Amino acid sequence: MTKVVDRKAKRIEELRLFIAQKTPEMKQLEAQKIAVLQQLALYQKENKLEYFDKPPNKGPNPKQAQIIQAFLDPAFKTFGFSAGNRSGKTTLAVILALSVMRGKYLWSEQSLLHLFPHKNPRKVRYIGQGWHEHIQTVIIPELEKWWPKRYKVEDHGNGIITKTFWKDVETKSTLQIMCLHPDQRITMKNP
Repeated sequence: MTKVVDRKAKRIEELRLFIAQKTPEMKQLEAQKIAVLQQLALYQKENKLEYFDKPPNKGPNPKQAQIIQAFLDPAFKTFGFSAGNRSGKTTLAVILALSVMRGKYLWSEQSLLHLFPHKNPRKVRYIGQGWHEHIQTVIIPELEKWWPKRYKVEDHGNGIITKTFWKDVETKSTLQIMCLHPDQRITMKNP
């Protein structure tokens, strides 16, 4: 046991001497490397969708992966995803909505332009179940989480809640969040 402790103490002393012997240039390079790594970590955090399938993100779960792959095929027009809570339904819907707005899967650069017979801005509608219970507490936080910060967005509310209309400044594509009130079975539109 004392041999192990002695080896650890010796190793710690060697590391302390190595650190003390660093030249100012080495210290400056190390500080620059740390700064670059911090910038990269911040970029990855703010542009999470670009790293959707790269660690530390897990990438799509198997059901999400099926829909993401099928979404590339123009033969499919309607998609369904029925699953329990925390299975990735909202995440998938948000990721596909943002990908349609940008015209590509942002994590792989896979173009989606073959799905659209025009080069005009695309309009996406997302219909939630209740303004406060679903849209404000689930959908909008997920949009804020996945919207890449490097893409400027203009958003506004509808008088009921904030951020129900999102416009990608560069592509001019829009995402309009609407509400289906289950009691009345009517769709409430933004003004």
